[in-house]
Amino acid sequence: MAARRAPRSPRLPKRALLFDLDGTLADTAPDLGAALNHALATRDLPPIRPMHYRPLVGGGAASLVQAALDWHGLALPPTEHKRLVAALLDFYRAHIADRTRLFAHLRTCLRRFRAAGIGLAVVSNKREDLARLVLEKLGAASFFALIVGGDTLAQKKPDPAPIQHALRALGSAPDHAVMIGDSEQDIGAARRAGCAVICVRFGYHPHFLPAGDSLAPAAPPPQADGILDSYADLPRLLAQIAPQLFAPEHFAPEPFAQKRPRRGR
Repeated sequence: MAARRAPRSPRLPKRALLFDLDGTLADTAPDLGAALNHALATRDLPPIRPMHYRPLVGGGAASLVQAALDWHGLALPPTEHKRLVAALLDFYRAHIADRTRLFAHLRTCLRRFRAAGIGLAVVSNKREDLARLVLEKLGAASFFALIVGGDTLAQKKPDPAPIQHALRALGSAPDHAVMIGDSEQDIGAARRAGCAVICVRFGYHPHFLPAGDSLAPAAPPPQADGILDSYADLPRLLAQIAPQLFAPEHFAPEPFAQKRPRRGR
């Protein structure tokens, strides 16, 4: 009589980390702002200062253009609005990584997470082709198994669908994943998807930006599970939030240089 085969243990969901792009993986505001001001110049409109547009980076080109028009007190017909958006995107595509830089210590983190077998994905409201292009230009696209953009699905953040899509593709589940972002859209999407969420202090969340006139209203502190000051601190913060998934022994040691976060490679 043939020996009975032992039943297979159910496969556990893969551990996963999901990252927003603008203001989370990279400081993209300089190139987005240049593209916005180029588009405004085609209508002989004055440029918008960085302190005014930074809180809105990550919401998409159309919303950025609309906020700038509101700032100037202009209401354009839809066809003119579309022309401005097209001018912004054409310029941005050609200059997408002129001044954009990954945040400090990010590459070290991504190497450690990949070596530990953690699934990595980008979940952004940026168009998927532009998200992929900027990450390729920065030499970071290969770290991620999946890039979900604002046009990948019919929904985008704060709808949970992009996160749910990424988790299915990675073979993960909400209780095995953490979303890392810099906006209320990221936090809202993670909460609705059932994921833990970390908000970075060095991104574009209005609460962490210097006080002053802005295209976005003042914001209360983000209601995230943790606040990240530097990617050098991310393994420790993950261990605090989800020790059963991201305990220190899960990572090979790799020392970080003792530098404060800055916008650079």
